[in-house]
Amino acid sequence: MPEKPREAASLLALRDSDSGPEIYMVRRHPRSAFMANALVFAGGRVDAHDRSPEAIARCTGITAQQAAQRLGLDDGQAAIALYVAALRECFEEAGLLLADGPLPGATGLSVLRGQLNRDEITFAELLARHDLTLPLDRLRYLAHWITPDLRGFIPERPAGARGTQVEHRRYDARFFVCRAPDGQEAEFDPVETTFGAWMTVGAILAGNRERTLHLAPPTLTILEEIGDCRSVEQILSRAPDRPVPSIMPRPLLGRTRYPTLLFPGDHRYDDPGSAKGPVHCVELVDGCWVRKGEGG
Repeated sequence: MPEKPREAASLLALRDSDSGPEIYMVRRHPRSAFMANALVFAGGRVDAHDRSPEAIARCTGITAQQAAQRLGLDDGQAAIALYVAALRECFEEAGLLLADGPLPGATGLSVLRGQLNRDEITFAELLARHDLTLPLDRLRYLAHWITPDLRGFIPERPAGARGTQVEHRRYDARFFVCRAPDGQEAEFDPVETTFGAWMTVGAILAGNRERTLHLAPPTLTILEEIGDCRSVEQILSRAPDRPVPSIMPRPLLGRTRYPTLLFPGDHRYDDPGSAKGPVHCVELVDGCWVRKGEGG
C-alpha cells in the first residue's frame, strides 16, 4: 500500500533588494532523511503541538474558519496547524520569527531558537511565555503539492553521490509566502542544514541550470512561476490566498530517456501512451530536475 502523505508546510520568507526580491533558502544536510543536499524553502512536517489549543490560542489575524476556507479544508484546527507549522519551521530553520509582541533581541531569539530545536520548549510555550502572537494574516497561501508514490521509480542514489535524491517519503505540503520580519538576521540551522542565504529567484534558477544547486520539483516550479516578479509586493499579489488545485506529479515509467514526473495538464498524465499534446513535466538530468513545457 502507498504510504499516506504526511502534512507539511513551507514558508517563502521574502525581502526586497537592489537586485530584486530575495528568498531565504537553506540547503538540506547530506545526511537528511528527506531531500538530502537540496536547496529548499524553510519548512517541514506538521507536529502534534502545532494542532494544540495552546498554539491556536496564540494565532491572530484570521479565524480557524477563515483559514479553512483559504486552504480549502473542512477542519479549521487542521488549517491553523499548517500556518503554525510554517511559522515554526521558519524560526527553527532560518532564525526568523514572524510574531507580534515584545520580541527579544538577536541574542534572546537565538537562545529561544536553540531551546525550540532541542525540544526543551514547544512553540506554543515559547509564544505564551513571551506574550507573542502569530499574525496569520501576514501569510498568503501560494501552492499545494502532494508527493506521489515513487517506489520503483529510479534506484536509490548511493551515499555521497552528487545530485538530488528521488524521495520515497510522501508529503501533503502547503506553501505560504510572507514579507520577512524587519530587524531580524536570518541564520541557517547547522544541525539540519549546511548553508543558508538570501538569494534572488534568478540566481537560484541559474544555479539549477548550471548544476551547482539542486532543487526539488515543487521548489523549481514555484520559483519559475514567480521568476518575473520584481518586488516582494508582486510576489505577494501573485499568491492566490484561496483554495488552489493540488499538484501531484505522476512518474512516467520506462518511456523516456530521463526519469520524468508528469504534472497535471501534460498529455500523458492520464494516458501514458499518449503520443501528442501539451507537455508539462520535469526530467531528472545529471542529478538535477529540469522543467519541460510546451503547447500541443
